[in-house]
Amino acid sequence: MSALAADSALLRTADIPYQAAGNAEVVARLERLPVTSRLMLLRVIVGAATFFDAYTVLAIAFAMPQLVTEWKLTPTEVGLIISAGYVGQLFGAVIFGSLAERIGRLKTLFITIVLFTSMDVACLFAWSGVTIMAFRFFQGVGTGGEVPVASAYINEFIGAEKRGRFFLLYEVIFPIGLMFAGMAGYFLVPIYGWKAMFIVGLIPSVLTIPLRWFMPESPRWLASKGRFAEANAVVKLLEDGATKRGLVLRDPVVRPLESTATARSDWRELFKGIYLKRTLTIWAFGYACT
Repeated sequence: MSALAADSALLRTADIPYQAAGNAEVVARLERLPVTSRLMLLRVIVGAATFFDAYTVLAIAFAMPQLVTEWKLTPTEVGLIISAGYVGQLFGAVIFGSLAERIGRLKTLFITIVLFTSMDVACLFAWSGVTIMAFRFFQGVGTGGEVPVASAYINEFIGAEKRGRFFLLYEVIFPIGLMFAGMAGYFLVPIYGWKAMFIVGLIPSVLTIPLRWFMPESPRWLASKGRFAEANAVVKLLEDGATKRGLVLRDPVVRPLESTATARSDWRELFKGIYLKRTLTIWAFGYACT
């Protein structure tokens, strides 16, 4: 690591801000790491949360036929109940995306999972269309917050060369979760009733155990906050895992980062410069899939 330290010192003497230099160091070490078993485990755990996030989004649709009969719901009430979850997702994505920048990816993920599983419990005790609509809204806040934060967390552990394939395999879990909701509804609801859909949704509560105590925070986020000792500890953990497998790591190539790389950003950047076309393209694909 002496050569890497020298590179960092050189960057600082070249009048590049210290935080940008620290970020460059962490990024350089992450970029040359292979996909190890520990990274695969992180993807599986976070992917499981996303799987049940997708399940939760669609579960209400398969519980609804029995709810209509039991509570004598009108078509308007049915529409409001289903829409409440999607409205909540919009709020959740905005609220928790911002929160993740302030308190970290892992803490925010923990909050979102606790929120959507606790609202799953609440749905079990709903007694009317109004109550389940309220519970579904807050559940939507949790599910809407989980997806973007989980995506950021997964992406920030992987180098650019391997990120596409690694992240794609994570993203596939969402439509599988939607399909699982349909299968659960087909087999469980006719026998056990609509509450069975929400009982299955309690499974991700166990994911809070590894999230809370065994999974590391994103080293890129730690570095962006100037917490370089913690970021280096996480990267070293990943490096040690690779070397124990007999893999030889190439020397990190530290590329100077502009000071703007550590500047604050906001949602308006989605509609500026190179991001405008990307934003509109993603919206178009999302609309086509609905």
